[in-house]
Amino acid sequence: MISTGTVPARRVDHWIALGAVLWAMTSATLLTRFDEYFWGNFALLLAPHAIVLGVLLIFRGPWAVFAGAQIAMALFLSLFGLWFSTGGRAEAMAWLWYFFSFPGALAGGFLAMLRTRDATSLIAVSLTASWVFAGMLVDLASVFLWLW
Repeated sequence: MISTGTVPARRVDHWIALGAVLWAMTSATLLTRFDEYFWGNFALLLAPHAIVLGVLLIFRGPWAVFAGAQIAMALFLSLFGLWFSTGGRAEAMAWLWYFFSFPGALAGGFLAMLRTRDATSLIAVSLTASWVFAGMLVDLASVFLWLW
């Protein structure tokens, strides 16, 4: 058994990113009804994740940034799904709030790519998750204020 002290930080970042991707996939599976539209709805829930992570990979973001961004987006999907499924908010347009929050995730990811170049892996993951989640909340609040 290899302890985490001897495993390279890059490999740990890969495992954190994989765990966060599986978390998002599990959340999307639980939020989607098992009917003939399952795969379309499943893909629609994970499409913003794939776009943000794809852009971060295109711009050669470190794996710690990738992992932190995925943690924040998986947490946001879980919390949004919990909010949506409780309290009688079964309207179809409520999911637009979820999709409008992802430009903020992209902004938080780019900020993390610029600011965490010299940070350790754990600090980079934590800062990226915080900035991406904050970017999504700011974007969500701005859309809410614009529509109000």
